This record gives sequence, C-alpha cells and structure tokens, in this order.
Amino acid sequence: GNGSGSIPASTPPVAPDLQVLNLTAAQNDTITGTDPSPANCVVGAAGSWAGIRGAKWMNGHFGDTLYNHGLNPNSKTFDCGNNSHNAGLTAARSRHTGGVHVLRCDGGTRFVSDNIDLPIWQALGSKSGGEIIGDF
Repeated sequence: GNGSGSIPASTPPVAPDLQVLNLTAAQNDTITGTDPSPANCVVGAAGSWAGIRGAKWMNGHFGDTLYNHGLNPNSKTFDCGNNSHNAGLTAARSRHTGGVHVLRCDGGTRFVSDNIDLPIWQALGSKSGGEIIGDF
C-alpha cells in the first residue's frame, strides 16, 4: 500500500505488518455496531490496501494507535478495518523477536510471546469476561 488506499484488495499485501485492508461499508457498519470479522478480512474482499499501519499515531485513530486482541501478537495476518479507522482487527505489533511488551491495567509490564494461545490472549484483553487465567 502507498497510503492512498488505491491498491485493490484482490492483490495480496506486500508487507502485511505495515498494510491495512480498508473494507468498504458493505463489510462493516459502525452505525449499527458491526465490526469487521475474520471472515470479512481476506484477500479479495471489497476494499483496498493502505500502507498506513501506525503512520498517524498522533491523530489518535484506532488503526494508527491501538490494537485489540482479535489477532495474536505480531500476527502474520494483516490488519483490517473500516475506512474510518475506528473499528477492526488490529494486532499488537513489535520489532522485538518472538513477542510484544504489554502494559497491564495494574501498571505491570510483561513480555507476551507471539505463540500465546489465542483464547488466552483474548481473555487477557477482556474487561469483564470472568475468565480465570493462569500462567501465560
């Protein structure tokens, strides 16, 4: 992607860690609260690639500053979201080999492996799921 979103989604991403698949309104609808799902976030979906991952962090857009627990850390899968950059599947990414550093709400920090089981990673990101998480 070149930042303009002009490369069609039918073309596989050149650099999945830097590119975001911007879906058209048909795949996501923030008005009704429907976020993009993994089923929507595939090469060939209606949308376009943009090479903007993390490019505008000072603007505070979801796709530029935040991540969620829908994908494993440093996922080989590209990020995917709506054209407003306020909803999507956005992996925690790092240039550290093997994982990412995370800051927890209790102020503690932890290095989390790229290979963490996705259900455990998702439970760590849940604010009120009632999950009991052991060592990870």
